Amino acid sequence: MTENNNNFLQQIIDYAILHLQLLKAKGIKRELSYPLQCGSLEDFNHTDIRQAPAYEKMFAELKEADGPVLYWFDIVENTDTNAIIEALKAYKLRNEKNTPALRSRIEYDTSTLYVGKVKTGVWGRVIQHLGFYRVPQTQGLQLYYWAKEQGLCLTLNVLEFEKGMEDILPIFEYSFAKKLRPLIGKHS
Repeated sequence: MTENNNNFLQQIIDYAILHLQLLKAKGIKRELSYPLQCGSLEDFNHTDIRQAPAYEKMFAELKEADGPVLYWFDIVENTDTNAIIEALKAYKLRNEKNTPALRSRIEYDTSTLYVGKVKTGVWGRVIQHLGFYRVPQTQGLQLYYWAKEQGLCLTLNVLEFEKGMEDILPIFEYSFAKKLRPLIGKHS
């Protein structure tokens, strides 16, 4: 390795260590949790879900989360995870909006639907996952389109980190996915 490459690598390591030490000392910036009753979702494709009384508080709090975020959706009730996969597969066949990849080896005995991360704007990512983003190529869970008829009950869990953790977040996402074993998404 050349001296320039070695110096650059050392800078990256120093940056990561500094931010990890700050995280260790101070903890995460904020932790949020929201129930999501997919069976009660209305069509917000032409109106702003952020203004809907049922979601206004959640989106106001999510908008305040301006740092990088790790999030995951937990399945609340005893739900047949096989039925979840079948409903998502049926939706994928209609090919309306992009959804996350299905794992090559699905672990049906999990209570986590999906694990994700976002550098900024978690509120926008949640809108995408609910299925109300207007660009069909943007990947998201698209819950309105297949989980509504399932009556799927979820909890959205959010961990907000201080700015500076954006590039380290993939490590946390991978580690959480290994631990939580989400039903949907590739984290191998």
